[in-house]
Amino acid sequence: MVEPDPQAGPPVPMEEWEGLDDLRPRWAALAVVTTLAGFSDSCWADEVGWHHEDGDGNAIHLILAPEGRAVLYGRDHEVSVTTARGEEVDVVTQAPDWVRGLVDPWHGELDAERPGFVYWLDDDTWERVAYPGDPDEPEPDGASAVGRFMFDDDQAVIEVLDWATQWVWDAAGAEWDGDEPELVAAGHALIDDLRTPGEERQAVETFLAVLAPGGVVADIDSAADSAADFAL
Repeated sequence: MVEPDPQAGPPVPMEEWEGLDDLRPRWAALAVVTTLAGFSDSCWADEVGWHHEDGDGNAIHLILAPEGRAVLYGRDHEVSVTTARGEEVDVVTQAPDWVRGLVDPWHGELDAERPGFVYWLDDDTWERVAYPGDPDEPEPDGASAVGRFMFDDDQAVIEVLDWATQWVWDAAGAEWDGDEPELVAAGHALIDDLRTPGEERQAVETFLAVLAPGGVVADIDSAADSAADFAL
């Protein structure tokens, strides 16, 4: 008996994934704290789309396309089983033509790497190719690891505070663990404030007032500009 090829099946919809308007302020908040910490090349937006590279070989890119379309792709070298030797999943070939046209060549740290995941947004729905183990236990592709900040505000706040508290510890000696209620609330407020384009500087200043109430040397303008880039 010939086993069916799981990749020959139809695309798999990501029913719970949100649209770009919900994702944007989470990316922008991460850009704020990485820029404040001196790593402006870790999370940024440009004319192509939105990008995050963690400096450890893991990367995620969201490429914007006309008519509300987008492609999300990347790789987590520790989690992307889809790239494991002998278990590789072809995450591209069965994707629509317009998707393949956007993701080849890869950007940044993926120049010489096989992507662990490729998702595309079309007609308000995110989809990917079928994986072995679908629908109940699909092979891990790394998206929820390197892109954990994308999927809900709580996860975004965890990522933001991981960066912010380490930076303030180094810059000002403030001892934050990252899970104090006032810090968590400030992280959520930063994301909420960044939902409104034009309020980036005020959002950064409000966040810093909680994060470093004693004051800290910070490039607020650059942090605000990096967030504003996501609204263009």
